[in-house]
Amino acid sequence: MTHFKRIVMNDLLSNVALSAFNIYTIWYLANVVHSQSAVALFGCAGFVEIVLASFGGRMSDRFPRINLIRIGSVARMIALLVLIVMQKMSVSFTAVSVAVGCVLSFVTSFYLPAIETIAPAFSEDDDDLIRNNASLNMVQQLATILGSALSGVLVLLKSALVSYGIILVIMVASWLHHAS
Repeated sequence: MTHFKRIVMNDLLSNVALSAFNIYTIWYLANVVHSQSAVALFGCAGFVEIVLASFGGRMSDRFPRINLIRIGSVARMIALLVLIVMQKMSVSFTAVSVAVGCVLSFVTSFYLPAIETIAPAFSEDDDDLIRNNASLNMVQQLATILGSALSGVLVLLKSALVSYGIILVIMVASWLHHAS
């Protein structure tokens, strides 16, 4: 499998996990914690990505994109692992989920520009560039759909620990697939 295809597969799995995490966490905060303010706070965590997106774009122009993608993948896994450990330790889920949401949003502000601009590095001509950009775009759209479907399945499991564990396994698989 070419290096670009591994990057695309990493992006698919990583974004499925991230999408499922966001949707499941919002559901959990609304329906289990019963806190609309927590839902609002978690939603506000997404503003970190918006605010830092231009900075992340500059970083992806200055540093090797593949390194930003790798670091982003590892940071996502660590953030989710922290959430799982803190939940197991009975720390306030609301506070931890909002903090992890902020961290994931921060990481995405660097990860996303690196992914979005990596296609030219693997393109020999305009046809390759179009094909590579289309592949990345398709994978990001597919990840949104699959992440939504996965979050629906996670809701049925009735265990946040198991649900977040499954999301972590997908993130680890994403990283392992890319690292191989």
